[in-house]
Amino acid sequence: MIRYLLLASFVLKFSIGEAQVKTLKPWLMPEMGLQIGATEPSGDLRLQGGIKHQNWFYGVGAAVDFYRFRSYPVYLHVQRVFSFRGTSPFLTASAGYNFKQSSDTVPTWIGSRVYERTGGYYAELGGGFIFKVFKKERLQLSVVKNIKQVKESYDIDYWMGPGQSRSARSTDLYTMHRVAVRIGWKF
Repeated sequence: MIRYLLLASFVLKFSIGEAQVKTLKPWLMPEMGLQIGATEPSGDLRLQGGIKHQNWFYGVGAAVDFYRFRSYPVYLHVQRVFSFRGTSPFLTASAGYNFKQSSDTVPTWIGSRVYERTGGYYAELGGGFIFKVFKKERLQLSVVKNIKQVKESYDIDYWMGPGQSRSARSTDLYTMHRVAVRIGWKF
């Protein structure tokens, strides 16, 4: 199996050509951030990677988001870096799906209630600056506005009198708008 992967990589390298290989560079960036919204501040950890073509970064990413409900966003990422008087400002955008699969059982006065949570969309838009460290653009500071969605379903029991109760299914859709401040290191 490894021989076939090595053979495929050599074939791709020589079939693409040298001119195209020099313009596409791989990149990887771990990030950590602080998110502030309507509830208490929380953190997130992210890992993004992809290819760089001129001043554009294209890639995919995954994160662990601790804001209100712990969830796992997976997203497509694009970033445009500008050169302005020796600085490197950038704009960034991401969109994807926020994975959340869990259930919690909470006691109530007539038994217990099971909350089931599922994911929804995930998106962000923002900007920041890239700073040079050891003569290479490495340290990235960003501020983004992001949105994550989580759907919560549970059964509500209504007491209708002695020995009588009725159940109804309730579904809440949480769309959480936050501002995140992040620091990352680009490889």
